[in-house]
Amino acid sequence: MKKKFILPIIMTPIAATAIIATACGDQSEAQKPSGWIPKEERVAQIKTVDLTSVKEEARSQKYVLITDKGDVHDKSFNQSSWEALNQLYDQTGAEVNFIQPSTENYTQAYNQALSQGYTVWILSGFTHSASLKSFIEQNYQTLVDRKIQIIGIDFSLTGANALSKQYPYFFGLLFKFDQSAWIVGYATAKYLAYKYPNDADKRIVASFAGGDNVGTTRFNTGFAKGVLAYNQDPKNTVKVKHQFPVPLDSGYETNEKMQTVITSVLSGQDGKTPTVVLPVAGPATGEVLNAYARSQANADKLVIGVDVDQSLSYPDKAGKFLTSITKNIAQAEYDIMTEILLSAKNSRENKFLVGHDKSKTFTLEGTFAQGWAGFTKSHLTNAADRAKMDQFLTDAENLFKSKSQAFVDYISDDSKATEGGQQSYTTVTDLLKAVTDLINQTNTTQQ
Repeated sequence: MKKKFILPIIMTPIAATAIIATACGDQSEAQKPSGWIPKEERVAQIKTVDLTSVKEEARSQKYVLITDKGDVHDKSFNQSSWEALNQLYDQTGAEVNFIQPSTENYTQAYNQALSQGYTVWILSGFTHSASLKSFIEQNYQTLVDRKIQIIGIDFSLTGANALSKQYPYFFGLLFKFDQSAWIVGYATAKYLAYKYPNDADKRIVASFAGGDNVGTTRFNTGFAKGVLAYNQDPKNTVKVKHQFPVPLDSGYETNEKMQTVITSVLSGQDGKTPTVVLPVAGPATGEVLNAYARSQANADKLVIGVDVDQSLSYPDKAGKFLTSITKNIAQAEYDIMTEILLSAKNSRENKFLVGHDKSKTFTLEGTFAQGWAGFTKSHLTNAADRAKMDQFLTDAENLFKSKSQAFVDYISDDSKATEGGQQSYTTVTDLLKAVTDLINQTNTTQQ
């Protein structure tokens, strides 16, 4: 069948640009959708399932990604979301498209998706949550009548964003990335002990966050609890320190406030500066790398990326990345999209939508074991160091897998500094203070 293309639509100056391509007929002969990413250029790894039985069902839908700020080739959050749709297209020939809002006025993007007949919407990022809640409330019956399926990446319609009436076609996907952060924290401590066994001043880590919300701070808390677990293991005689305070207010935009926080964190305390920094604030990773580049004294300083393999976004500085703590966005999106298709045809017993009440909104927090949270291999420049860090990550992963469910639950418990601890903390700052105090009170080997 001949392919039909609609040229990019430029809406109003504050609206979205939609790039639309139609995929139908024999996929092997089909021209790829606009913006399609060649497999060798993709940043996400997706474990796939056989979709042969639901090709027609997939082709009967129209899929659209509405991005969070940024574009679908950002080698980060938005690209991961787009790659899941690319994979669906590769397997089924389904129509997959995207809308890139030029501002945070998402309502116009939603109206565009609705008016152009998209039946499955992927919303990439938690900044959609408030706008989507309002849009569903105002267009509830239309959305229900058309059975518009909405998959929210990294947010849910609960708590402050709970709807006044259940919307049965919403699927909120969250990530237990604190589990992989724990693994990375443990491995980072082990790496510093290996690299600097006789220099306690080099065995210091630090972190900060753009805001005080669990979608951000569980990187910090999971990481700190991993460092604590390393220090509290009596077999680990060379200990590590964690800098405090942990700022949770840098914001997510490159501005004076972010620069102030970065300067404070990198300056350290008492003349001792952190060797490894975990920035959880979007562009802050790049700003930390830029700060490192301004002084030869930072030659041995490292960063840990978040969300995706951030080393891909900074190829000229990739050797500075100890690892990245990842939300496997593409895998989660693919898993839910395909399970909706397969379960509708009774082709497979549910793995992810277990207990799904089809009359209510749905939220699933995917785990490390499910492949929704993870970490990357090290990108350290030195091959021997890189191999060591990869081994330490594997060791920490195996240790995590050996832990009880009670311990795994503790990692995500923002009120407890230790498993079974009697004292409860009501703020993340208080929790981080308690955890870092415990880290720094351990018997550090001063050599």
